[in-house]
Amino acid sequence: MVCLDTTFLVDLGRGRQGAVRKMRELVAGRERVVTTMVNMVEFYEGAWAHARAQEKVAEVEGVLEGLVVLDLNLIAAKEFGRLKRDLQRKGEAVGDWDLLIATIALAYGERLILTSNVKDFERIPGIQVVAY
Repeated sequence: MVCLDTTFLVDLGRGRQGAVRKMRELVAGRERVVTTMVNMVEFYEGAWAHARAQEKVAEVEGVLEGLVVLDLNLIAAKEFGRLKRDLQRKGEAVGDWDLLIATIALAYGERLILTSNVKDFERIPGIQVVAY
């Protein structure tokens, strides 16, 4: 099981070879592939900000076809609050969006996050980062 981060989704939508190759590997291995509602927000925000917004929104929807999207729930909210405080105390704060993505994934039993944003996600306890 692997949770796709926004960096991966964007690269996949742009047809970048590393992301395309990794997605083919996941599909061939029958890996359960998910993303979070937070990733959807980021992905759509970027699409609507583009000069060719309608075309980019269509690309987003093509990438998302067939993906399971995990919603924010109370378990993730509670874990977000706890981890944010713990990381701040250690001087290792992580951005709210990335921490929300991670805590949503953890709330659903997902431990692996596929991303090129290794630096932030690797500081979150319980998360295993898969770079591509």
